[in-house]
Amino acid sequence: MSKWQDVRIWGGPLVVLAALAAFQALPGLGFVAYDDGVYVVQNPVVGQGLSRSGVAWAFSTFTAGNWHPLTWCSHLLDVSLYGLWPGGHHLTSLLLHALNGALLFLALARLTRRPWPSLAVALLWAVHPLRVESVAWISERKDVLCGAFAFLALWLYARHAERPSAARLTAVAAALAAGLLAKPMLVTLPCLLLLLDYWPLRRFQLQPAGAPILAWWRAAAPLLREKVPLLVMAVAMASVTVIAQRHDDAMRSWEEIPAFWRGADTMWNLFVYIRQTAWPVGLTPIYPYTSSWLTPAALLTALVVVVAGFWAAWRGRATQPFVTAGWLWYAGMLVPVCGLIPIGAQAQADRYTYLPQVGLLIVVVWSVRAGLRQAAGGDLRKPLRWGATAVVTATVVFAAMTWFQTGFWRNSITLFAAAADANPDSYPAHYALGAALAQAGAPEAGVPHLAAAAALAPQFPGHFRALAAALARQGRLADAEREYRRVLLFVPDDAIAAYQLGLLYAWTGRPHEAQTLWQTAARRRPAWPAPRLALERLQGAGTPAPTTVIRQRLLGATSGAPPPAEALPPPEWFDLSER
Repeated sequence: MSKWQDVRIWGGPLVVLAALAAFQALPGLGFVAYDDGVYVVQNPVVGQGLSRSGVAWAFSTFTAGNWHPLTWCSHLLDVSLYGLWPGGHHLTSLLLHALNGALLFLALARLTRRPWPSLAVALLWAVHPLRVESVAWISERKDVLCGAFAFLALWLYARHAERPSAARLTAVAAALAAGLLAKPMLVTLPCLLLLLDYWPLRRFQLQPAGAPILAWWRAAAPLLREKVPLLVMAVAMASVTVIAQRHDDAMRSWEEIPAFWRGADTMWNLFVYIRQTAWPVGLTPIYPYTSSWLTPAALLTALVVVVAGFWAAWRGRATQPFVTAGWLWYAGMLVPVCGLIPIGAQAQADRYTYLPQVGLLIVVVWSVRAGLRQAAGGDLRKPLRWGATAVVTATVVFAAMTWFQTGFWRNSITLFAAAADANPDSYPAHYALGAALAQAGAPEAGVPHLAAAAALAPQFPGHFRALAAALARQGRLADAEREYRRVLLFVPDDAIAAYQLGLLYAWTGRPHEAQTLWQTAARRRPAWPAPRLALERLQGAGTPAPTTVIRQRLLGATSGAPPPAEALPPPEWFDLSER
């Protein structure tokens, strides 16, 4: 047999080409107003590129509520290579993802000794539309970087299982450490390695019902012991992640999301990612916590599907171990993000499936393979043709859907418009779309979306502040004042609303009221320099001073003609974000 007849030679390059084809539009996309400013565009450290001080900052910062120094280093390197050209940043993510597809194929082929189904899993995974958020979102670089080290760790562990040694296990630990430094999602990898010891490595067997537990323990104990250093690393990273999330006030309390909602959300997430794997339509970057999905029928459906999955995993532990291993891979890797420990405003996210979905695809591909072999009897040519046809068809369909889904990430407006269309009740989508439109110079188009966000979630003052800012940009200053007043009525200590209303008063010739509001804002947020700077400029204008002079001072102008009386406040005065 020619070496080119061996799928292990050309399988990896094939997966790379498939991923590049599916995401071919990626280098033409831009940055989006969805954390790209925090991670790259407006980050003063990242903007300086790779340096010794930048690396030191990467290993010491909890910015964005995470500690992932390798991810920060990758952004630093990208800025050194490409500056702020978004195409270069997208290209790095694309190349990493394509490499991950090849690494997944090589790892599965070595673990299972079954290159053809391994190729099918890698192809379907690499081009699936659920990958779009992880690959097309520059701020989610942590996914593709973490995935690279995760799949490398699996390949290294396959080598260790073939001929165990301390050196090979150390290599696995190094890959795990690097993956954890890219994203803490990898904290469950030691448990996954133990699962792989069961299938496909068969280093121990799950004992049948009634067998003495001591027999199982004797077989599994050495494998557990070799995972102890890996578990220690995972626990340490989990602890650091909790500290980082609390530092950013991102963790949701039990009062905010009670135990019932956490359990319901976990059940729903386990179900919905299965549904999206089979039918990936209506994908959106924002899935907010909402009770609209929690109907009795929806929850019952999710419960039945998830229970059936665990039941099939238990029943197949002896005759179909790939079902057991694949299902537990899927459920186990989702544990950090399944909803039991809710973080931020996301109820679910497409990016959370980057590593867990491999388990689902293993269940599907190996089950179809077993079914085709049984149906074909002794003739193995037919199941190979049938299986190849099914995989090629699914790959082409998924790749086309991925290409279409990638287009939504072209800019902030296209992204959030798609999110609002997919879920009209999503207040974060309306808020983000309205802010993006207002910042793009179209406040008249943004106001309805900001008003919708305020109506859907009136508990968030930022929605009303953003609505007021957009109204001000549109020239509706009286309406803007009304919205700011509404915020201050219900949240008297809102320093941002006080500061921005002061700007509005100063601009319209009410400097004394502006001064009072800025003094209030400075007291409420003493570390924030904007109110103090505004007070200094106002005092520099003298008292009394014409409105045009006050405007000049607030703009920081030192020369030039004063702005006309009908001029609107500059857009940069009004911050539409929560930060």
